[in-house]
Amino acid sequence: MQASRVEFNKKMVEESHVVEQLVLLLSQPETEVEVCLVVLQLLQTFSADSGIMCEQMLEAHAAWLVCKHIAESNGAQMVFHGVEVLWNLLEKGSPDALSGQLCQVDSLHALREVFLGDALQAFIHDEQELLNDLLVVISLIAAIPSAPMLETGFSRLLVLLATFPEVKNDDPLVRDLRISNSSEDFERKKLLLNLLVLLSHDKANEVVFHEGQVLLALFEYIKLQKDSDEPGGRAGDTFRQIPVGIWTEVQYEELQLHCLAVLTTLVPFLLPDFLALHGSTRLLLMLEWCLLSDDYEAKGNSFYGLGEEAGKRAHLRLCARALRSVACLSDPVLNQDLCDQNAIIQLLDVLKKLTSDMKAGIGFVVDLEILTDVLLTLSDLCEPEEHRKMEMACSFRPLILTELIELSCHRNWKRDVMCWRGCSGSTAVAMLLKIWRFEEAEAGVLRGPKGQILDPQKPLSGWFQKEHLLVSQPASSPSPAILELAENDRVKLYVIFSKLGFDLPNLTAENRVTMVLIKNYLDFKVGEVWCEIEQELALEGLQPLNTDRKALEHVRQAMERKAHGVALEQQIILREQHELELQEERCTYTQMMVTHEQEKATLQAWRDFVARTSHIDNLKEAKRKQEESIERSRSMQKRQGLVQHRKTLGNLRVTAFCGRHVSVQTTPIIPNGGPLADTATDLKWLPETGGAQRMTELVLEQE
Repeated sequence: MQASRVEFNKKMVEESHVVEQLVLLLSQPETEVEVCLVVLQLLQTFSADSGIMCEQMLEAHAAWLVCKHIAESNGAQMVFHGVEVLWNLLEKGSPDALSGQLCQVDSLHALREVFLGDALQAFIHDEQELLNDLLVVISLIAAIPSAPMLETGFSRLLVLLATFPEVKNDDPLVRDLRISNSSEDFERKKLLLNLLVLLSHDKANEVVFHEGQVLLALFEYIKLQKDSDEPGGRAGDTFRQIPVGIWTEVQYEELQLHCLAVLTTLVPFLLPDFLALHGSTRLLLMLEWCLLSDDYEAKGNSFYGLGEEAGKRAHLRLCARALRSVACLSDPVLNQDLCDQNAIIQLLDVLKKLTSDMKAGIGFVVDLEILTDVLLTLSDLCEPEEHRKMEMACSFRPLILTELIELSCHRNWKRDVMCWRGCSGSTAVAMLLKIWRFEEAEAGVLRGPKGQILDPQKPLSGWFQKEHLLVSQPASSPSPAILELAENDRVKLYVIFSKLGFDLPNLTAENRVTMVLIKNYLDFKVGEVWCEIEQELALEGLQPLNTDRKALEHVRQAMERKAHGVALEQQIILREQHELELQEERCTYTQMMVTHEQEKATLQAWRDFVARTSHIDNLKEAKRKQEESIERSRSMQKRQGLVQHRKTLGNLRVTAFCGRHVSVQTTPIIPNGGPLADTATDLKWLPETGGAQRMTELVLEQE
């Protein structure tokens, strides 16, 4: 005999549907408590490794029955195994089935009673761990959108526990509650903070959060106080934190970071409370503390402590994220409050500090995220009010272009850049090309009205090279052509376009002219450096060897040929654009002429009509011309035996070619009502008077 494999046993249990029979035992009232405990142990084992058995259990309403049994039991073992079963079902079961069973009011009432009993009586280690496991199950249920957390009183209970002991409350549930810095209480505090985020997804919980003073409890963990340098009480430039006394330094730091992360979600949810508690001031004080270079040593042992490295990077990261969530609300009162407290100046200090301290590794990713949040915050603050941009007194263009280059390693970078549109619908490519032309205009580069090259010998030289005359200098010193790279952002734009590509669609003629120049920027810059080398050798009185002289001359001629070629290509583009504009102008003129001729023909037809209807002689002449036209259109050959029928109607008093249908518009004496009020009737004979005004088809039958 050989034992069967575990996979085989698992498959046989799944196909036997034995878990459904076990769930049926729970549904029978006469089942004893000991039997229910054994059944829950078996269900815990079966649901731990198999999603199929979890689905079978849910089909038998196992989740609802487990909630019912753990609420009616008095033993911790029953609650422990029931919570484990619910946890497995929530992780592996169908969301629809779970929503139908666990989101019922009676199921949540049962869990609430169990939670209240454990919360008030959890004194030993095992009971506290069981309470935390139950909180995890409640968190998974709260993540379901249809869970009635508010209706069952769960929201108020969880908010009460999450804000204890930071907010003083005389509620009997927390009056005798004691918490310590044990690992179980610490984990429970983090679970309750996470539940606040889940409950905030329901707008109806706003009143509960306001009454529970949730934001006040969160701000207790980011409370700062300025130290006084003098006995008189004048505030100094240093800060110290005011920790909540029950936690250790490591725990307090982790809870502080957790509260900052929760604030990012709750500030838009509780905006009136944020304004009442001066939340902007608190966040800006935290931001100022993050920029201080004191001896703070971060522990860096939490999920939110990424990139700490014994500093305040994690605090700065979450504080910048919280400020971004505040500014993106576009609330004028809130944004004005931030600006009144010099938020723009502080954010600029963050940018300066980060750009000078950025390092490779995980810290670089964190710094890049902080930079992004700060730039978005500044954009939200300065976009509505133009005068706020003047407070910055600096250009963010180099920094933004640098970030674009850093982000270019992302696989979706090119797609995102190409999909970007400005306020007026302009593309990112058009904006970057416009920046290039602006940079060249600022640098004093000689260009035509459309950006074409005018000086092929110096296609890139501007005022910087003209002011800094070439002098003899050590080999380690950079030349003016190299120093010029730091004076403008053309090299950054070239790097961006080298990643985007130079053959981009939907470019105007002016942008195509600029793109041709950018495409050859590196060749021009290399040639410019070689020309400076040749000039510097001449200044020093050095004569290169024949081969070197020929090489330098070849490089200079190649650069000039390249510049002439680029200038010629730019002229071709402008000429094609000019011809296209001329062709469009001719087409427009032709359309105008055709329209004018049609208007003249219409006017002449109207004059002819007036003449025919005003003078009988003109009418007879028009009738005669019509008959002659009809006769000329007929065949002149007469076939023998062929009967010719008259193709016109007799006794007509019109001078136009007529068919069998004539549209006649009548204006009855009674516009509304009368025998013709039924306008849905088609092709009916009209009397001379009566009825609503309408267009009617009169059928003239041939005799």
